Amino acid sequence: VRISVGTVPSGSSLIIKTGRERYDPENECDYWSTYYGDTGFEINLGSEVDENGYMYFTGKTYSNDFPTTIGAFQENLNGTSDAFVSCFMQPDIKKWITFYGGTESQNQSHNHQIEAGYAIKWREADNSVYVVGRTSSSDFPLEQSSGYFNNAFENDEGTRGFILKFKAETGEALWRTFFGDSKKKYDGAIALLIRDNGNVAVGGYCNEYFTEESSFPFFPNNTPGLSPHIQTWGGMYIAEFNGDNNQQVWATKLGNDLAGAYGAGGIMNTVNDIDEDADGNLLVLGTMFEDAVPNEPTGNDFLPIGTNSMAFSQLQFIHGSEACFFSFDPSNEILWSTYLGGWSNEYANSIICDKYGSIVVTGTTLSDDFPAIAVGNAGDPLINDLSLGGDADIFMAKFIKIENDIYSLTWARYIGGPGYDRQSTIYVTSDALAYSGSGNAAAEGGDGDILLTGEAQNEFSPIVGVNGCIFYYSEINRGMIDFGADAIIMVVGSNKRVSFSTYWGGDIAGVLSFDEGTTISHGISSSNKPFLIVGGRTNSQASSITIPVCHESPLPLPYYNPDFLGGTLDAFISKIYYGECLTSDVSSPWDEIFGLNILPNPASDYIFINLPEMIKDGSILLFDATGKSVASLVLSQQVSIKDAVSVEIGLLTPGLYFVTLQSSGRTYTGKFVKM
Repeated sequence: VRISVGTVPSGSSLIIKTGRERYDPENECDYWSTYYGDTGFEINLGSEVDENGYMYFTGKTYSNDFPTTIGAFQENLNGTSDAFVSCFMQPDIKKWITFYGGTESQNQSHNHQIEAGYAIKWREADNSVYVVGRTSSSDFPLEQSSGYFNNAFENDEGTRGFILKFKAETGEALWRTFFGDSKKKYDGAIALLIRDNGNVAVGGYCNEYFTEESSFPFFPNNTPGLSPHIQTWGGMYIAEFNGDNNQQVWATKLGNDLAGAYGAGGIMNTVNDIDEDADGNLLVLGTMFEDAVPNEPTGNDFLPIGTNSMAFSQLQFIHGSEACFFSFDPSNEILWSTYLGGWSNEYANSIICDKYGSIVVTGTTLSDDFPAIAVGNAGDPLINDLSLGGDADIFMAKFIKIENDIYSLTWARYIGGPGYDRQSTIYVTSDALAYSGSGNAAAEGGDGDILLTGEAQNEFSPIVGVNGCIFYYSEINRGMIDFGADAIIMVVGSNKRVSFSTYWGGDIAGVLSFDEGTTISHGISSSNKPFLIVGGRTNSQASSITIPVCHESPLPLPYYNPDFLGGTLDAFISKIYYGECLTSDVSSPWDEIFGLNILPNPASDYIFINLPEMIKDGSILLFDATGKSVASLVLSQQVSIKDAVSVEIGLLTPGLYFVTLQSSGRTYTGKFVKM
């Protein structure tokens, strides 16, 4: 085959992709997508793929006829709603599905009858899956003999967080316990991580107005680096268990001692997600809100600060609710902590340490002054968006490690349009009743790609795909734009460029229709093809337009539902082999980091940065030793490879500084000492 590529800039990568001819989806698909549930209400909130391609899901259901398997741990619905846990094997065959829940308290209002699984993770060491969530049932099924056990349910109008463990192959329940603070009304386990050493990290919240009593299992009671260690209100928490024997390793609360159960925008103080870097440091992402306790000083300016605390965006809380995150070293001491946000509200969702050691954070922002930073051409919408598009946008921010535990915020953008675009979060309604709306809506794909889902309204941007891609839809509801919202699916390359994005939804005539993606994961098929799975909720149906549905075989497989199953909302599952639909350009696909030559060093008045290559539309950022940005320079003109750029440093205080140069998807770093 002869391919003409024209002129390719020096130093760039050329990517050529080939693929087979497309066929009618009714005969062969590059995706499997189905409605999931039955006649009640369902939502998928957590997903996972193991190394064999088995797919796991968790969420909540109100359907008594939800399709459980014979011999499952719990075959029938208990009470009003239950969590569900399911496993599918390739090629998308139902392996095991179970309800999990109790009967709820009779004092619960309808909105507070909650049984939900929020996150599910596979543990390789013993081929098991863990699930975390929350319940309003005092008779939630527990197992007293299985390691750490906490069975108290002291507030019959409240919820408790839970941790479950199942055999991945059969769905047999192995470990079942409450965890959190039984004295609090709002208590739930939201985030979950299986650490590289096999331990299980759990994060969540335990909040209540004016309740100084605490039953939270702090362990040990004087953990180094966690001072002040015990707070009564503001109860986001992090805990860790030994995955072999389920014994508690450590646990602490995080957050403002003054904050109450709910605040700006109804957001709770909560841990939303957890990840781990290559050095074994724990990365914990949460959402913290402005103090809402009557007769107390306003403002929320407390984070537990380690001795090497960072300040990527700001240490001072600005307004509303903000994303915040922490890093704990392997001895559980805090390395650094910071807020991330603007003047309005931010709702955190996911934190990812990618294969190159960079930290990626996603969530929702309502702030028009969110600290967006462009890379390369600021006007390229596939890489940058520096303005809030509507009432809310999704945000994505990237932090690059430049020295030991020193990171710099080197790129941040809005993702959205003129409507309300968001990733799901967990919040409290106006009558102070907890509402479920969580799920990890971002994940790492292959080669450092970031997979992202959420909810989008009209004119979402950027939407980009390849002509002929059978699951690419460039218009909301595939042309029906009068009602509601669609889920969106997006792939962002390690070069920060959106390489694929699509609406994913349907419509229902005359009714407010919406489709929301709440969870996304990455896997490799038995034929060695990368895929993503996205789950969420929908009310779209064949009376107008269904969500995209398809089965992978010419014959229907044991679980495939092509239309809405009933009730108010259905869950959905979509599995997409997306590799052949990615766009590409000539910029480097890697987030490579190269060294810079900076002279003189040490310096007092000026430094000269020798440019390593032909640079156009690049940017230079200076950071102090805490990671705070102190200066920036935009390179808008093409510069010769032999040129050097001078930067005035006379006004900087003496000390160590770091320099990053970004251009065409590459990052160059260096450091110097100011005398």
